[in-house]
Amino acid sequence: MNVVLNEITQQTEYQFFYNDQINRIAGPITVNINKASVSQVLEMILPNDKLEYSISNNQITIIP
Repeated sequence: MNVVLNEITQQTEYQFFYNDQINRIAGPITVNINKASVSQVLEMILPNDKLEYSISNNQITIIP
């Protein structure tokens, strides 16, 4: 999860705030995405029933 979020940060102006427990909750992920919005990517990688996110300005907060 950290690798994907770091890649999003490098390609956009968004900064992420989260607790490291999201790695345990989300589990391993593999993605190959082209031309998707940040929201679309987050919907693909975050388990809907376990993690939520909110976007405010250039900050994204992920919470269990």
